[in-house]
This record gives sequence, C-alpha cells and structure tokens, in this order.
Amino acid sequence: MLEDEVVGELNAEQHKIIELLQIANIRLNSLIENLIEYQKATSTLAKINLSRFRLNRLIEQICADYQLLLDSKQVTIEFEAKPIDFVADRDKIRIIISNLFSNALKFSPHGGKILIKLGITDNKLHLLIADQGPGIAKNHQPHIFTEFYKQPVPEDWKIKGSGLGLSLVKDYVGAHQGQISVLAANEHYCGANFLVILPLTAKEITNNNQSL
Repeated sequence: MLEDEVVGELNAEQHKIIELLQIANIRLNSLIENLIEYQKATSTLAKINLSRFRLNRLIEQICADYQLLLDSKQVTIEFEAKPIDFVADRDKIRIIISNLFSNALKFSPHGGKILIKLGITDNKLHLLIADQGPGIAKNHQPHIFTEFYKQPVPEDWKIKGSGLGLSLVKDYVGAHQGQISVLAANEHYCGANFLVILPLTAKEITNNNQSL
C-alpha cells in the first residue's frame, strides 16, 4: 500500500524504509524456508521428484529474487553459463543454489562481485559459486556443513543465520548423488569458493535413491 503510494507521494526517507523492510522480508523468507526444508530433509518427505528444466534460467530467477539485496550492497554478478537442460528435483536444486548464493551475498563486501559458473565436465554438471568475502578458514571447513554450525565472524559484521543453509545444501546434493567441496580461493575471488558436482542422468539419481 505504501509502496504503491496509495496514501500519497513518498519522500526519500519513506522509500528507504520500505526498501529496508523489503530486504528484511527477503532474509526472513529465506530463514523460514530453510527451517521448513530442514524438517523435510529429516523426515520421510525428503523424496526426489524429478523433472526437466533449464538450469541457467532457474539461476537467473534466483538472482532476481535477491536483486534488492544486491543493489543495497552494490554487488554485481559474473554469470558464466550456457543453456543446460537438466533432470533433477527442481525445488531441491533451487534450495542448493539459493543457499549458496545467499551465503556468498551475505559475506560479500560492499561493491564486491559474485561468480556463478555453470558447465559440464566429464559428463558431470559443475556449478561454482564464489565470492570476494573473507573466505572460510581451513580449521572451520570440516564443520561448515554441520547442522546449526556458524562460522565465527566479527560482531560488527552483524551477520545472522540459522546455521542450516549449508547443511541443507550438502543433504540435497547428496540426495542427487552429487558432491560439494570448498575450493582454494584465487586472486579474483578471495572468499568462499563452493563447487557442486552433480550427475547429468536421471537414471543415476533414481537408482541410488530407491530407499528414500
């Protein structure tokens, strides 16, 4: 109602308040979604529902969902991808990408960049998401996929989360018979570098999930 200026033209301060509320809503929705997905992942609801979809379009949609947050931090995206039709559980793949992207954005410095690279190597799908944040210390890397684990950060960063995002990523990557790893940082992307490798064939996924 306020955003549509139904009550009259808004001043700059009111527009800023609305923008902050919208950003807070994005973060809250992400937190709630992770809590719901965590309950699913630990119950019999964690089934694999395969469908065919264009993966690069899904990534573009996810990035669009975070546009307000991107703009607020003036973070840009370097997107390297060719059109790829993929057979997988679309909802779970969306959670994987959204959580990794949200994590990259959360730790990105003001004016930073996020790399999203999608390709096929050795008949496997490779998805790389990297940022220019502080990265993940080696002694924390073995623990980051543990439920409710939060990497220590300075208090003035004011970074909050449920500690479930990366745990869900690992669970859903595993449900697709894939792998996720933390790569060494490089000179262009000195922060966290996550590589997800997934099988391209639905048969490989379904054959290994008969017990789900």
